[in-house]
Amino acid sequence: MATLHYAQSWEDPRLLWKAWSDFPCDEVHLIASGGDHALELLHRGIPRIHVYDTEVAQLNHIEQKILALNSPHRDRLFGAGAFALKGGLLHAGRLEGYLRTFSRTLLPVLVSRRTREALYETTDIPSQLDFYHSSQWQSKRWRWFTQRYFSPERVNTKARHPGLIQNQGRSAVTPNYLTQFEQCLATHRLADNPYLDYLLFGGHAHGDLPYLKGDLHDVQPRILLHPEGLQQALQKLPPAPRFIHASDILEGYPSEGIDDFFRTINQSTTSGSTLVFWDHRFQTTPPAFFLESWCRIAPPFQDRVPFYHRYHIYHRP
Repeated sequence: MATLHYAQSWEDPRLLWKAWSDFPCDEVHLIASGGDHALELLHRGIPRIHVYDTEVAQLNHIEQKILALNSPHRDRLFGAGAFALKGGLLHAGRLEGYLRTFSRTLLPVLVSRRTREALYETTDIPSQLDFYHSSQWQSKRWRWFTQRYFSPERVNTKARHPGLIQNQGRSAVTPNYLTQFEQCLATHRLADNPYLDYLLFGGHAHGDLPYLKGDLHDVQPRILLHPEGLQQALQKLPPAPRFIHASDILEGYPSEGIDDFFRTINQSTTSGSTLVFWDHRFQTTPPAFFLESWCRIAPPFQDRVPFYHRYHIYHRP
């Protein structure tokens, strides 16, 4: 049976929506992941989205979510709301299993549920940080266990897609997931961050993902699933204004493949296009020929997901 690596999408859809809102265009292309970012963008009003993945399990998972949206048992099938602890479509991935093992088995020994709830109930970011740095939360055990459970080596082995963990001749940056978690606490209230909520409580304990709160039905004609890689698909398309979300797929590229990726982006797009992608372990610098026609857009706000150290938005004016 094929492995489902990601049951959810671990890129902040607010960033994608902001980038698309600033530079809207009709042709929208996304890496599939768990499909939640595509469903969220449909919920917000993007009319049609192309989704790509070479992993059939990922596309089948999105199909199951589309069907579950129209089911009278939607929340149970997704594992949303009161059904979060019982499993479901939001929790069936390899990464989600790793996070839930931490939050449901190890974390209660380090930080009580009552203390985690108290962090959630703080009213602003300064008080949230004060509470997190207080003796109620901080302990040597907390830092020792979290640093080891979320060491890059362990995360690569236990939680990430195997195609994204090889260095491929590139010089990698060592992620510090605890530091990135703390940076998220310093920029977003926990009450407004479903990704930290999932990490600390083993599910979306304090609210569902936005598209599950709204009236999102009958999305089948609006989301087109393609069983191929994003670059492979773009190579076959004529130039047009396109919005492209490449997630962190460049993590799996050898150094000599980076230029080829950006060349494909150039050849398949025209003025009015936007490219968004994330850095996880590498510092990605687009080649000079790409930067001749694209400009980097300053990040509008901090990412809410604690896995990546940087994201990029490029626009072709």
